[in-house]
Amino acid sequence: MKRTRMAGPLARGFVLLLVPLVLIGCARGVSEPPAPAPPPPMSTAIVYCHDGTGHIAGAIPWILGGKCCCTPTREMFAVHQAEKTVPADMTYEAYLKLYADRGIKIGPEHAGCNNRCADGPHVVFGGKCMAAPTPGTANYEQVSVGQRPPAH
Repeated sequence: MKRTRMAGPLARGFVLLLVPLVLIGCARGVSEPPAPAPPPPMSTAIVYCHDGTGHIAGAIPWILGGKCCCTPTREMFAVHQAEKTVPADMTYEAYLKLYADRGIKIGPEHAGCNNRCADGPHVVFGGKCMAAPTPGTANYEQVSVGQRPPAH
């Protein structure tokens, strides 16, 4: 096959055109994937109060069929007594025994697991973990509103 004079300059021009494009593409390097977006702000009113949300006045303790999942400290028990959301004759010791008898893990001894421990999920979803969920997580919002997103 006979070479023409045009093939040499055309090939050189093509190479000269490709070199900058290759260098530009290589100069970018490998980038890190973007950080996950923070969870959106809570879109629904809080239904279940816990240590992260603060107590909702008048909320009955979860162990008595209510929606207060605040850690059952002596101070929180006094709040429930003042709000008359626990039986008047109930002692703090009897109150704690209700949790122990059901195997519920409570803070502050049991905390920081975001309900992903062996006792999870959170009691709101039928588990035995009542540690406050970690703020800023999807679990925090789900526990607070008492709903999990539909399974896909």
